[in-house]
Amino acid sequence: MNIRKIMNETLIANNGEMSRGVKNQLNILPIIADENLDEKVSLLKKQGISFYNYTGLRILEFDYENILEVLNNNMMKLDIYRNDPQELVRDLRANEKLTAGSSLDNEVLGGM
Repeated sequence: MNIRKIMNETLIANNGEMSRGVKNQLNILPIIADENLDEKVSLLKKQGISFYNYTGLRILEFDYENILEVLNNNMMKLDIYRNDPQELVRDLRANEKLTAGSSLDNEVLGGM
């Protein structure tokens, strides 16, 4: 069964609503197809940052260069990142905002 069929069946079964679980699974698909996935995983393992949960998977959505830059610039926060991957996500969003030149606030971009 392909992903389109799963999405359509879910929408039909739930009167147009899609469960959060299916939405989360759909968000993971681009991560799997990323050609730099192995490098990202290796970098996070080397730093001792877990990506085996929802928040950790969100880290993998960012570009490898962005992850590397934030980790290099914030070595003092490594212990915080290890205990709270969401903090790394916040810093990645902030860095993404700076490099993209966006005028949006971190909360609007997706930082929590």
